[in-house]
Amino acid sequence: MINTRGIAAEYREKHWAEIMKEQQESGLNKKAYYTKMGIPANVFYYWQRKLRERLCQELVQNQKTEIKNALAPAGWTTCEVAKTTDEKEAKAIYVEIGKYRIRVTEGSDSELLSNVCRTLESLC
Repeated sequence: MINTRGIAAEYREKHWAEIMKEQQESGLNKKAYYTKMGIPANVFYYWQRKLRERLCQELVQNQKTEIKNALAPAGWTTCEVAKTTDEKEAKAIYVEIGKYRIRVTEGSDSELLSNVCRTLESLC
């Protein structure tokens, strides 16, 4: 079944986004523009608010994606932490890049780990 309501809502948003763009490009202030175009003030500001809210939602979603992607350097893959009942394994971190797997534990040498990470980052 075709989602006609969704299609109509998307069409209206695009239509009003174009009107807001035209207002900005016209050089007229908002009141002068909507008066000249015969648009009621409450309708103009309703759509302005609605479009701003939509844009904010999209920006927040994009930021969440960027933050998730920023957890790993470019070319690296992020992964989820696996649950385990083995206490020793629960405290270990595994870094996998291609066919390489590095196990990091509490006793791992931090300088060595730092060097390995820099080396891997330079390869990716």
